[in-house]
Amino acid sequence: MADSKGKDLRRTGSQPKKNAAFLFSEARTHVVFTLKQIVEQKEAILFVVHDSDEADWQFLSGKSVSQKDLMLVSLESLVSADSSLNELADLPQGWYATRVSVGSKWERSEIDKWL
Repeated sequence: MADSKGKDLRRTGSQPKKNAAFLFSEARTHVVFTLKQIVEQKEAILFVVHDSDEADWQFLSGKSVSQKDLMLVSLESLVSADSSLNELADLPQGWYATRVSVGSKWERSEIDKWL
């Protein structure tokens, strides 16, 4: 699966298998925020935010974010690269989810409890 610039978003080795299902209510082409390091497979998605204001999704590594590293990609491209993201399809607006590593359990909390 590739992003809008043609970069391959598939992971290899012990990374999650390619997704056969898409459980999000948003369109597959829905644009979401992520990081260049995630698209380039240098970092994994360990922190996901479903914003309350605009209902935007952010798929991040959990590390400090630089604006120059932000990218917009289709939701489907990320779910295809990491099928465990489907577990967050029902994450309510105003909530976030974290995990320690790829394959570990997602922990969910309201954003108000994070701030």
